[in-house]
Amino acid sequence: MKITRAKMLPITEPGIYRGIDLDEYHGPHVIPSGEFAVSSSDLRRAWSMSMAHFHDGWSHNPDRAVKIATPLMIFGTAAHHLLLGEERFSTRYVQEPLEYRDLSTAKMKKWSNNALECKEWHNKQLRADRIALKSEYYERLKGIGRSLALEPLVQDGILSGAVECSGFVKDSKTGLWIKVRPDVIPTKSGDFVDLKTTTDITDRGIKSSMAQYGYHMQGGLIWEWAEQLGLPFETFTLAFAESDRPFCVRMVPVDKEDLLRGKLLCRLMLNQIAACIDAGHYPGPGEGELESLWLPQIEREKIDKRLLAEGLLE
Repeated sequence: MKITRAKMLPITEPGIYRGIDLDEYHGPHVIPSGEFAVSSSDLRRAWSMSMAHFHDGWSHNPDRAVKIATPLMIFGTAAHHLLLGEERFSTRYVQEPLEYRDLSTAKMKKWSNNALECKEWHNKQLRADRIALKSEYYERLKGIGRSLALEPLVQDGILSGAVECSGFVKDSKTGLWIKVRPDVIPTKSGDFVDLKTTTDITDRGIKSSMAQYGYHMQGGLIWEWAEQLGLPFETFTLAFAESDRPFCVRMVPVDKEDLLRGKLLCRLMLNQIAACIDAGHYPGPGEGELESLWLPQIEREKIDKRLLAEGLLE
């Protein structure tokens, strides 16, 4: 498997590239001007919401919505940087202090982001292009790291491979660029792995996360990309790590039938996005249709039970 260092953008040839940071990967200039690229998150938003929602956040929309990173998103990105051994963690992230010195009293006080001294510290980090992480998040990262190190599959090398790499291929059917960024690109097999942090690592929680975030589509797009690039694809495993104590870790291979569903959904969305580009229009949910919607069955039963009790329903 050949991995090329990207010396400059845009990417004009299909392949796997090292040296493209996340902002560049998600930006519109990663591929040639006048062409269009879609990622897994783009296709998942199109499927779960609508083409209008997809377009509103798409990097090729000059009037796109500005996405503000939440603390949870920052934590997840930091976890990927540190736990997968990606470069520049120490220069990209900095730990927020627990205390600060009050300049007027010279006394040490508990850290408060409302304090002038703390605000200035944060401004300094921003100017240096560093991201501040709360101390509790650093402790959580350490806990996850310890749990991952003890996981037998991790010890056997399931997280080994190329990290911080981006994959590109021009879809043979639509002409859209497909871009993927697996957490670990295997160099000796077709077994892809993606690290996920979660607040609920039970069976119920993982099934809910898989459905909510469309991980079957994420794996399906990697499958499509690998297939078009002529690379082996065998499995897509989600490495779930609990984001709080006791920091449990679970390796969950996505069922191959669900991966196929995800791959076909990606194909459907690729085709529809290409059609929207040609039409210059990205419809919202149910646009141009009159379709009745009904209450959930559980709500219907609740209402009917009360109406029966009151003698208003036979």
